[in-house]
Amino acid sequence: MPGICGALGADNEQYSNLRHEFSRPWTDCQFVSFPGGFIGGHTFGPTSAVQTLNESCHFAVDGEASIYSFYIKQDNGAGSFRTSQESLHLTEAFKGNVVWVDLRSRICRLEAEQTGTFPLYYTLTASGQLLFSSSLKPLAKVIHASPDLVGISEFVTWHHTFHRRTYFQNVFRLLPGQVLTYHLDTRRLDIQAPRVTWVGNKKLSADEVDCEVLWHSLKTAVKSRFDSEKRHALMMSAGWDSRLLLCAMLEHLGSNKIVAYTYGDMSSHELQVVNQICQSTGVECILEPLNDSLYELGFLERTFNRLENVRYPQWHRASEQLSGIGVQSISAGVYGEVLGGHYGPEIALRGIKKGIHVGGSLIGIPILFNSFERLRHPGKPRTRWFLTKGARADVRDASREMNNEVEAVWLDLEQLGVKNREQLIEAFVALTRGSRLINQQILSCRANLEIAVPFIDFDLLKLVSQIPQSVKIHNSMSRKILQRYGASLLRFPTGATLVPASMSIFSQEASRVIRWQRDKIADKLSGSPRLGLGYWGLDFLRNGRSLRTILDDLRSDIWDRDVIEQSIKNVAEHKEANMYDIHTDFLTMYTMDLMLR
Repeated sequence: MPGICGALGADNEQYSNLRHEFSRPWTDCQFVSFPGGFIGGHTFGPTSAVQTLNESCHFAVDGEASIYSFYIKQDNGAGSFRTSQESLHLTEAFKGNVVWVDLRSRICRLEAEQTGTFPLYYTLTASGQLLFSSSLKPLAKVIHASPDLVGISEFVTWHHTFHRRTYFQNVFRLLPGQVLTYHLDTRRLDIQAPRVTWVGNKKLSADEVDCEVLWHSLKTAVKSRFDSEKRHALMMSAGWDSRLLLCAMLEHLGSNKIVAYTYGDMSSHELQVVNQICQSTGVECILEPLNDSLYELGFLERTFNRLENVRYPQWHRASEQLSGIGVQSISAGVYGEVLGGHYGPEIALRGIKKGIHVGGSLIGIPILFNSFERLRHPGKPRTRWFLTKGARADVRDASREMNNEVEAVWLDLEQLGVKNREQLIEAFVALTRGSRLINQQILSCRANLEIAVPFIDFDLLKLVSQIPQSVKIHNSMSRKILQRYGASLLRFPTGATLVPASMSIFSQEASRVIRWQRDKIADKLSGSPRLGLGYWGLDFLRNGRSLRTILDDLRSDIWDRDVIEQSIKNVAEHKEANMYDIHTDFLTMYTMDLMLR
């Protein structure tokens, strides 16, 4: 994964250890050394992550593909940042993290991207030495950090950590928009409050929402990320976010510069719809079936060494396939959930309450449940079936500190002036679940390719985050934009419905229920239940070989091997219907196991 690292005020042994551990998965890292420290980084292609501005100023960047081409041009105003002979000035177009060292003023600054999508970790040793890295494990290994029970508990419970917490003690994550300043002479560390944690403090009325302005902002975000002379890939689904992004990419690039990629069950409704959309637009489409090679230990270990996460090996596989056909970057509709209204109060609801809330919003009658309290005070964490009794007890013991971490995120948001509860909920969900979990999907493509994430564009996000949930909910806004600017893409249903996406939302939801009942009956009649109602194509796990490979390689003592063994038997006997949950749980276990080795 492209990234940056560095050490300041450290001794030569720490210099060499961090450089070695950071460089281990790569062969082409770049480093700049100077009295008192070094900074370094890795990226793909002919660009460099590290630059020297003058004899006293050095900087390194990590983020979207566009930031590397922009800063190489150093075009005095347009693009991600401006440079002069004296300093570096970030613009709102900059989508990534940056570290720069000014030896004249004797300071080093680390600045984090506004959504926190790209991780950056740091530690300050007892003797005042600052070490930082985009990769967590190399940093923890160099300082011999002990595992952090709270961080581990957060990961196995929510699949991500909160606030500054990591999986290791005394190693912290820089928060969205945060700036860390280190003084080389005094070894003092100053950390500012996050600059831009959420951008939509103002709330628009429904009448102020303009589809044309939204469409223009999305097109601008796409144009700034994709070189029109190169080919680019899109992780494609039959849903709204990737469909809307495809529409904007088609206008900017044309169909011959786009490659769509999707994976799963070749006979599924979802993949059939994707193929139809691509055929209608003239876009090349790669449909990838999944098999046991996805769980091959060598593949997963290589994935972890580059990404520190194996929960989305399908996306890593995609980057391997696509890097071989000459695409410059890969994109996805992640963070489009904000425009789709998926990160509002209904995310904390289940069952009939969620249906009532969404239905009321669609007909203009707000029906409120206490989502705010559910999210702010999650209470005791759910028990994870694959942990030993002792490990489950440890998770329960850590619940108070875990809740304190959740509260710290809310306090940061409130201190930035986000007062509206609806916007507070959206900001909280986007900056935790969105940035640290869902965006891990596209980050998993960084094993082999640069990425682009248009929906985290500052101007677009600023506008989208001001739109009321009642206007965005259930992809209503995305649908309106496509009705005006990409109506041909609405001729096809979504993956979960049977009628064209151009039909009313109520018609689509009725067809969703009909399809669910139809598939459920078909499963019962077949006598061999499929993967629930998903498209994931994970039936290869039924034979148990891949799951047992993971079990046999687990080394930590926190896993209940007998229970895991029984789950593998249940899968083979069709007692486990939802293979996606099994797939996710096993790869969650393996991710943490590899991290703790």
